[in-house]
Amino acid sequence: MSQRESLDKDGNLRDKLTNESYHETDYLVSKIKNVFPKEDFRIIQRQLNDTIAFQLHSEKLLAEVNLISDDTISKMSHNAEQANNSSLFWEQYHGKYGEKALITISKPIFSKNGTIAVVSLGYSYGRLSGYGQTFVLEKVNKKWKIKKVLSMWIS
Repeated sequence: MSQRESLDKDGNLRDKLTNESYHETDYLVSKIKNVFPKEDFRIIQRQLNDTIAFQLHSEKLLAEVNLISDDTISKMSHNAEQANNSSLFWEQYHGKYGEKALITISKPIFSKNGTIAVVSLGYSYGRLSGYGQTFVLEKVNKKWKIKKVLSMWIS
């Protein structure tokens, strides 16, 4: 199944792009920096430090997915933390949205010339059930193509 088919049939998309995985490890940041030319480092660092989330709009998406408000996800997460019950988030999520995955997409990090980007995509089905990847994309003939997978995770 392609990434697009997964988005179409398999999940609910969080309505904001996040900075999530780029800040988690120095290792990943070093891999991101190795993708771009040295002269792009200042621009890359500025993008990595930018914590303002992108808002997604369903009418502009190519895939037909159910967008879930970031505020709703944050509230469910907060409720689970307050109750000291890590399973509560997924009980609330599945109760409201069914058994579909929660899909998160990171804000892309772009090269200075806009032809290379790094983006993370994650699918979570439950507390210990999910997977994700960080991709290097390259714009070729006005279309984005996966050039390389930087990292993967699974639980």
